[in-house]
Amino acid sequence: MNLPARGRAAGKVILLGEHAVVYRRPALVAGLSLGLEADVVSGDGPRLESGDYAGDPRGVRLVAEAAGAVGLEPRGVVVRVRSALPAGVGLGSSAALAVAVLRALAAAAARRLARDEELEIATRLEAIPRASTRPGRRSGAASASCAARRRRSSPSARPYRCRW
Repeated sequence: MNLPARGRAAGKVILLGEHAVVYRRPALVAGLSLGLEADVVSGDGPRLESGDYAGDPRGVRLVAEAAGAVGLEPRGVVVRVRSALPAGVGLGSSAALAVAVLRALAAAAARRLARDEELEIATRLEAIPRASTRPGRRSGAASASCAARRRRSSPSARPYRCRW
């Protein structure tokens, strides 16, 4: 495992079509410069260290499933999260968490995920933090917009179209 490893993801805002998008209708979604960073270190894991998910078993599940998705053994993996996104206010914090954790673990595994593969896995992982707090339909728009910005210094130059 290549440690330490880091992943970053941006937040999102749905400008138009917030309710329509969950029914597979078009929406205007923009990535934000605010986001979160996830650092992978070795330790007593799987574990997610984050103020929003401290002691929550969903964080352990997120780390374990993301590690498995990139071919890592989850034992001994600790992910530390720093976020500028407030949770639960519609800025894509759950999606950004899933994308950043996935990217950090992929970096630890020395893997670069293709855009479509990253989006598919992140959309599945995004459901874990939301499972008990915000049940309902998910569109994939949050994961797509949070994954669209690869680096803080270079905003995505091309739009990403969600495939339903």
